Formats: sequence, C-alpha cells, structure tokens
Amino acid sequence: MGDAKDGKIPRKRLITCMEFTPEGELLIALWKGKIEVMSIEQGKLLDEYPADLAVSDQRSTDSIKQLIVSPDGKYFACSDSNNCVNLYKKDFLNGDTDTDECWRFNGKWQTHTTDISSICFSNSLDENDTLRLFSIGKDRRCFEYNVTNASMSAGLPVEHMFCLEKEAYPTACIWYPGALDSKEGLLLTANNEYKMKLWNPTTKSSRRTCLGPTYGGEITKLKLLDEHARDGKQYLLY
Repeated sequence: MGDAKDGKIPRKRLITCMEFTPEGELLIALWKGKIEVMSIEQGKLLDEYPADLAVSDQRSTDSIKQLIVSPDGKYFACSDSNNCVNLYKKDFLNGDTDTDECWRFNGKWQTHTTDISSICFSNSLDENDTLRLFSIGKDRRCFEYNVTNASMSAGLPVEHMFCLEKEAYPTACIWYPGALDSKEGLLLTANNEYKMKLWNPTTKSSRRTCLGPTYGGEITKLKLLDEHARDGKQYLLY
C-alpha cells in the first residue's frame, strides 16, 4: 500500500492504529485522518472504497488516536486529536441491495473538552437490541452515543453522560468481558491512580473499585485477547 496499490503497508506515512474486522479486513488509520481498508485474503488495498472514508463536509483531517470495530462487524469508530468520536457503518450504497456493501461515514461529534482517553463498543446488543458506544476523556466524563440514530446530517447523538472521577482522570475503558458475577451490562475503566472500576452506564453508578497493576505505568489500552478460549477462561491485555 506504499502507493495505495501494491498491497503493502505504507512506509513513508505514519500509521497511528490498525484493527481487524470479523471478516478479516484490516483497517489502517493514517496520521492525517485517512483510513484505508486492506483485504488480507487478497493481499491488496480494497480500492473500490473511497480513499478517505469520511467523505463529507465534516471530514476529519485530525490524527486518529484509536480505532475500534463493533463485535458484529457492522460499525467501526475512531477518536481523533480534535476530541471527536467518528462513526462508520458498513452498508449498501444508497440502500441499493444490488450493490456491494462498503464503509460509509455515519456521523461524528465533539463531546469532550480535553483529550479522549479511550472509546469502546458493548460486546453484545442490549435488551433493546441496541449496540452501545462509549468514550471517556481527561475531562473525567463518560459519554454514551446513540449509534442507531447516527447519520451524516444528524451527527453522532449523545444518549447519556456521567462523571467518572473527581480528582483522578480515566485512562482506558472496555466493555466488561462477560457477566462473571452480575447480569448487568458493565463498563470497566482504569485511571491514572492505578485503580480499576466497574460502572453501570445505564444507572450511572459505580459497582466496584479495586487496585490494578501498579508497575510499568498507568494502563492506557485494554484489549480482550480471546472471548472463547479453549480453557474457558478470558484474558485481558493491557
């Protein structure tokens, strides 16, 4: 992909993050807000997609800080250096089912007043069959976005907001992997004081606080390694 045609990762352009979709596509975020999609199976850039997926007047040229894919593979979201959360949806072009599905820009919103620390999707649909998207920032707030009503014209509507900290600031978040001891949908956050917290974002209440790892610096990224490990256990990378 050096010149976006030879199937190689670019050498002269800074890659800020990359992520796989469940179908095996590789999403690569470049430093000027550009996102490219590679087919690993075909070993080439999927050049039928627009070179810049945010094809609108609201197109972001800010550096992309984090890129995440929804568990169902129908959405991906990214946060940028302008404190915005951007949403993309894989859908038929203009609703025409005779066309191939492609990634389309589906709205963005600038919610945080300072740097966005982390974004995450829920691991599954809630009781209303709704996918949930969250962001946390150094302004100590957590925002939940309305993925269903997001659009290019309406942007990315905010569903809820609540405060996470009073003195510390959150550094990473992930949807709590599995209801180990609770039937609630929970959000796991880490902060710069090495504490990890469980939140119920629906009731905006804290469920548990514990001390996390205190060596190697604060936790800035969380990743579920394998949701269906052979030994039945679940592992979290940080």
